[in-house]
Amino acid sequence: MSGYRVSIKRNLHFVDGNNNEIGGAWQNGALTWSEMVEWMEITFEKPTNEYAPFRCLEPGDPVQLLAQHGPAIEIQGNNNPVKPGFYIILSPEGEVVDLRINRQNPMPRPSSRVSSAELDNHTKHFRNRVRARDGRCVITWCKASWE
Repeated sequence: MSGYRVSIKRNLHFVDGNNNEIGGAWQNGALTWSEMVEWMEITFEKPTNEYAPFRCLEPGDPVQLLAQHGPAIEIQGNNNPVKPGFYIILSPEGEVVDLRINRQNPMPRPSSRVSSAELDNHTKHFRNRVRARDGRCVITWCKASWE
């Protein structure tokens, strides 16, 4: 039986030794293991040398992931894309590891890849309210002068 799963739609799932989902993302082909390790360093409290992802070999949502997983994936300096699917996080030797989630993660903010001219009125209004409230860049916190 599957453990806890988040309700967010993802195609990349990380589960712990109890089969509870502890992280994930939507992989569109651009995310590499080198980038993923940066996310893991922020998300998990343990140093990255104390755990490793193992690809689950069961099709779909895994049930017996402790018995059916591939070898540990070397994530440091690995520029290969992360393949969509399920991964179990274990010790590098393949043992269950207590992996605590960092409780101080910042709230994610929606990103926009369109120019200001292409924004709809609702999005422009939201952007303008955030700018008026903060008066600074939400990423760098530098004082900003808007166009």
